[in-house]
Amino acid sequence: MQANFKQKMNLNREKCIAFGKDPDKIIEKLEPIDKNLSNRILKRFNREKDRNNFISTLTELKFIRVFNELNFTIEYEKTYKSENQDKTPDLTLDFKGNKLIGEIYRLGSSQKDDTIIQFIDKIIDILSEIESDNALFIKFKNDKINFNEFDFTPLKERIENWIKTKPEIHSTLNYNEDIDFEIIYKGKWKTTQLLSDTIFLNIKSEKLSQSENLSNNEITRKILKYSDIVKQEEIPYILCVETDLNAGFHFSDFSERFHHSETEVLDFEKYKDIWLKNGKGKCWSILGDFYKYPFLSGLLILLNNEYKLLLSPLRNQIIYEKRYEEIFKMLTKKFASI
Repeated sequence: MQANFKQKMNLNREKCIAFGKDPDKIIEKLEPIDKNLSNRILKRFNREKDRNNFISTLTELKFIRVFNELNFTIEYEKTYKSENQDKTPDLTLDFKGNKLIGEIYRLGSSQKDDTIIQFIDKIIDILSEIESDNALFIKFKNDKINFNEFDFTPLKERIENWIKTKPEIHSTLNYNEDIDFEIIYKGKWKTTQLLSDTIFLNIKSEKLSQSENLSNNEITRKILKYSDIVKQEEIPYILCVETDLNAGFHFSDFSERFHHSETEVLDFEKYKDIWLKNGKGKCWSILGDFYKYPFLSGLLILLNNEYKLLLSPLRNQIIYEKRYEEIFKMLTKKFASI
């Protein structure tokens, strides 16, 4: 029956390839899933014209498949009534009558981030043709650079001529109004190396970390979006996040935001007696968002094809109740914890 179903999967192969994805691997992920659900996802793939949305649908499929392997009954985009408006979380998961909600989010690089990465890759390729033992640091002077119209033609000759003058460490080449190059250090390599303070490193913190004085970022909005439904239905809420190393994130980043992070009191030595008198040490733990959003049961994080589970440390969280004991054991057995 599965083989017959595979033949009927009319996935737009050309679109998959154009978006950089293997259509056969997508079909392989669709095959084990309930036929009606597979067809819904298949139609979404075929009608999607935006690459980022296509990739987000693929992220949904990855999590759907892993929950299917755990024998959850999966309802996709089930509608819930709430006081404000109807809401449709990505997944309603049922295991032996006990339900939980799963919302899926891809925390990846945006189109702008990809453009910056391609820009830097191009410079790296050019510098690799220049013989020297220098490591250059590229500094962006502003965030208004038009990367698509940047003229790379004179770059190699300008850098080559500059290096021939044997500049000292920390010497800077004022390339143009957008970027500078600085010699950071010299090594044993044969071709010129590049480091950067790429703008997307700043974007990274804004995507995952939430500043108190800024409007909610996407991941915070995802957390809050179904809070009323979770409280109303009295069920666990798992945020499913896929990211990758190219986007600059690691499992520890999630632990720091949601569980806790460490900080040091900068003026501790100056006011040491006062801090110690009040029972405060030099190093403090800053509680994460699990304490701020107690309705959030945990995160299931997919990073470079590896799944890890980060559960709320609050022992009164609903995920630890007796009725969810089997689900808790199943999740912690299947996925390594952060």
